[in-house]
Amino acid sequence: MSTLSFFERALLRNKNGKAKCNFCKQLIQYLDNGFTLQRLRRVSRILRDLVDSQPGRLYRQLYVPAPLPGGSDIRRLELVAPMCYALTIKVGPSSPEARPSRAVVDGEPRRSDLKRRPSLWRRRKIAVPDGEAHKPASSIHSLENLSIRGSTETRPSASPAQLLFTDRQEQIEERQLWARLLSHFRQLRSLTLRINGDPAWPGRTAVEDTLVSLRVAIESANLEHLREFSLMPVHAMGIIHLRWHGIGAFSQAQASGAYAWMRIETLDLRVKDPSATGKLTDAQQLMFKKILYEYLRSFAPSLRCLRLVWLGGEGPSPLALHHEPGLQGRHALRWPQLRELFVGNIRLPNQTITLAKEHARPDTAVKILRNTRRDSSVKAIDSSAWVEVLGPASSPVLSPLSERASSVYSQDGKADDSSAWAIGISRSSVNLPFMLDLVNLRTQKRLAASVANCGKRKIWLDPNESNEISNANSRQTIRKLLSDGLIIQKPVTMHSRSRARELTAARRIGRHRGFGKRKGTADARMPSQVMWMRRLRVLRRLLVKYRAAGKIDKHLYHELYHLSKGNTFKHKRALVEHIHKAKAEKQRERQIREEMDAKRAKNKAARERRVERKEQKKNAMLGDDDDAQPQ
Repeated sequence: MSTLSFFERALLRNKNGKAKCNFCKQLIQYLDNGFTLQRLRRVSRILRDLVDSQPGRLYRQLYVPAPLPGGSDIRRLELVAPMCYALTIKVGPSSPEARPSRAVVDGEPRRSDLKRRPSLWRRRKIAVPDGEAHKPASSIHSLENLSIRGSTETRPSASPAQLLFTDRQEQIEERQLWARLLSHFRQLRSLTLRINGDPAWPGRTAVEDTLVSLRVAIESANLEHLREFSLMPVHAMGIIHLRWHGIGAFSQAQASGAYAWMRIETLDLRVKDPSATGKLTDAQQLMFKKILYEYLRSFAPSLRCLRLVWLGGEGPSPLALHHEPGLQGRHALRWPQLRELFVGNIRLPNQTITLAKEHARPDTAVKILRNTRRDSSVKAIDSSAWVEVLGPASSPVLSPLSERASSVYSQDGKADDSSAWAIGISRSSVNLPFMLDLVNLRTQKRLAASVANCGKRKIWLDPNESNEISNANSRQTIRKLLSDGLIIQKPVTMHSRSRARELTAARRIGRHRGFGKRKGTADARMPSQVMWMRRLRVLRRLLVKYRAAGKIDKHLYHELYHLSKGNTFKHKRALVEHIHKAKAEKQRERQIREEMDAKRAKNKAARERRVERKEQKKNAMLGDDDDAQPQ
C-alpha cells in the first residue's frame, strides 16, 4: 500500500467529518473551472475518488468535434451532457487548406477527397437489433434503434442520382443525431462554434452542411437555458448558412425554432473579413453585407450584449451598417435591450459612438478593441484587450480621474483600482500619490478640439497610443488620428427626459391632479368657451358625417344644426338618440299618412260604387215604366 501524502490525509480526514470546516468541499468549489479538477483527478486514485464523490463538477465545459464520433463515445457524451454548462463544437479541419472540397476531375472525384469526405463518399455501418430486421424503414428513422460504429467503408461507384439520395439521407440522419445529442444538454447556458472555413466564397462545402445540421438541431432541441451564442471564428458562408429568420434560412425551419434564438442574450462574433482575401466580387461583398445586416437584425430585439470583431481586416460597425454602400435605403438597426457593445477592427469608430445613443439604450456601454491587439488571435482577446470609450452614464472611463492632466500618465491617481486597471494604468502606479508626466498631450488635445469644432472636454485620447499621438504636430495628422479612432470626440450630453415622460403619462390618467396640485379657477384651468367650442364641433362633425352617409336628409340636418347651436344636446349620445327618435316619428307619420290615404281611397271607391248602383237602379225602374204603357 502506497504512503498517503499530507495533502491526501488532510482531505480524507476532512471528508470523514473530523474537521470543523469542510475544507474538501471548499477546495473543490474553488478549483471548479472545468479543467483543474480533471488534472487533479489524474494525480492519484485517492484524489480521483474524492473528485468523483461530488458529481457534476467535472463536465461543466465540454469540447466536441464535428462530425460526431460513433459507437460508445456518443453514449458517454450523453451521460455527461446534463452536467454541462458550456459547450464548444469545432467544425471543420484545423486549417482551411485541409478542408474537403467538392472538386471533380474528368467527372470523377479525386481519390484524396474520397478519403476525406465522410458525408458524401463514406458511409457508417448501422446495426439493427434482433427482431427489427424485417422493418428497415422504421429502424432507420428511429434514433433509439441506431448504433453508429466508428468504422467506415468506401462506397463503390454509383450513379449521381443515388449519390444525391444517399447524401440527403445521411444529412437527415446527422441532423437527427445532433438533435438527439443536444437534447441531453438540459443545463446548457453557453454554446460556442469554432468554424474553420474558407473566408472567401467557396460555396457550400462539408463545413456548411455541418452548420446547417447544427442550426436545425439547436432549433429542434429544447435548450431553455441557452443565453450565450458564440461564433469564434466564422466566415462569410458560415453566417449565410446559419441564418434562421425568414425565408432565407437553409433547410426546413422548425415551427418553434425561432424561440431558441430569441432567448439569446449574448452574441459573440469573430468574423473573418471576406474582402481581405481579394477573391470576392463587388456583388458578393454587397450580398454578404446584406446577409450580415439581416442576421444581426434577427437578434436585435432581445440582445443584451454584442461582441463583433473583424479578423484579417477592418469591417463595418453593427450600428452603421445602414450607411454602407448599397445599404443606404435600409432602416437603422435598433437595439432596445442592448447593455454592452464590444467592437474591434471596425471602420469609423467615432460614428459608432455617436450612433450608440441613438439606436441603443442610453446606458449602453461601448468598448473598443485596443489598437495593439488588432492582430491578435481569437483566443488571445481577453477582458484586458478592451477600452471603454462610452460608459453607462455617457461618460468615458477616464471621468473618475483628473480632467486637468494632459495625459493618463500625469493623473493624480485618485481613481479606484478597477477604473485605473481598465484604462491600462498599473496597480502599483495607482497607489502612488503622484505620477510622472511622461507624455504631454495638451497641444494635441487643443488641436483635436479645434479640428473637431468642439471643446477640449469632448476630446478623448487613447491612453495606449500616447506615443503615437504625441508625434502628431499638425492638423492633418490630427484628422488622420480622428479617422483612425485614436482620438475620439465624445457625444453631446443632454438632460434626460425620462422622469418628465413618466410624470406626463401619469397625469394623463389622472394622477397628480388633486386639489393640492390645482392653481387658478376652474374656468382658468379649462375655459368654458373652449369646452363649448369642442362640444359644438363634435356635434357638427357628427351631423356632417350622418348627412354624407345618407342617414339624415338636408331638412333634418338643418333642423338639428340649429338645435345644436341652441344647446339642446349635451353630448353625442343625446344627439344620436334624438336622431333615432326623429326618424322613428317621421316613419310613423309616413305610415299613418299612407293608411289615411288608403282609407280615403277606399271610401271614395265605395261612394262611387254606391252612386253607380243607384243610377243603375233608377234607370232600371224608368225602363220598366216605359214597357208598361199601352201601345
